Amino acid sequence: MLLLIRQNINTNEDKSITNIDVLALRKNLQKDYFGTANTLSSSRHSWDILEQIEEAVSTTHSKQDLIKSYSNTIRKCEYESKEIVLKRRSAQMMNKDDSKISKNQFETLLASTLTKEDNPVNLVLFVHNVENLEEGLYVLLGNSNDENDENDLKSCLKDTFVWEKVQSKVDNLYFLQAGDFKYTAKTISCNQDIASNSAFSLGMLVQFDKQIQKYGAHRYKELYWNCGAIGQQLYLEATSLDLSATGIGCFLDDIFHEVLGIKNTSYQSLYHFTIGRGLFDTRLTNEEPYQN
Repeated sequence: MLLLIRQNINTNEDKSITNIDVLALRKNLQKDYFGTANTLSSSRHSWDILEQIEEAVSTTHSKQDLIKSYSNTIRKCEYESKEIVLKRRSAQMMNKDDSKISKNQFETLLASTLTKEDNPVNLVLFVHNVENLEEGLYVLLGNSNDENDENDLKSCLKDTFVWEKVQSKVDNLYFLQAGDFKYTAKTISCNQDIASNSAFSLGMLVQFDKQIQKYGAHRYKELYWNCGAIGQQLYLEATSLDLSATGIGCFLDDIFHEVLGIKNTSYQSLYHFTIGRGLFDTRLTNEEPYQN
């Protein structure tokens, strides 16, 4: 059983947090529980479309290999893999008062997601606070074997974007538009501060229609797997840089598409992410992994 205790704090009241003896609370919990749990609802809504999707994407495999990251680090190794994996956590909140990261850290994070294989995932970046980078909207193009893919993407996005190549250690990084996108990033991420209080947040914009038509329905699942693999790579790289990261599962893709000017399903946003300097909630216990 997980017991979550929240303290309501009014902006005009004392903001101190009461220390809670979690061990004492656990000790006082009764050992046995009786009765039957209440039914939340007497009715059940059937989402037929979910079963149809599952059937469609499970019938055949696209036979397209998943993307694989390769060693493209731009720094020396400082930790063992096991140490980073065990330390990896999802940030609960970001420190907006200390959100700046260096350009080198930013480039290291992006470089870790690059692949040698054909990669249909483009990273659209809301850069909030990165040294020597103008605040604004950027895009890191995925690696494509089709020379027309870059032009296809440009034709789907707003024609007002400048597409200025960024002087960076990472290839295919482009500056699109200057401005403060904190509120936009927060709104897209279901009004979560974690997307605006970070150094940068991003949406994974995937070539969609062309991939499904070329490889078949099962490619729908694989596109999500590819985004998940990139997300895990960002988690680990952020941890190795003593930064914090978290995936954002709740996002409003229609608003994101509108910001970019996308009006069809040629490209779709499948996953969002944010990286910065996390704050630890002292009301929660923090134990070493696998200590028992």
